[in-house]
Amino acid sequence: MGDETMWIGGEWVASADGATSEVLNPATGELMATVPRATVEDVNRSVSASRAAFNNSDWKNMDPAQRGTNPQQNGRSHLC
Repeated sequence: MGDETMWIGGEWVASADGATSEVLNPATGELMATVPRATVEDVNRSVSASRAAFNNSDWKNMDPAQRGTNPQQNGRSHLC
């Protein structure tokens, strides 16, 4: 998993068309990161995955504190 991926449907994926954008530090102009540039298809996949997770009884019945740790753990592993 590189910086050019995003979390959709429980996995790290590149944008549908592989396009990326550079993120520059506004103070220095230095390149900070290269990130995926989401397409309409990516947004639709993300919304569908979110809707499926929301409608999943396991997710609905999960303790809110535990539910909140899942995305945080994914973010921490991405930064390491």
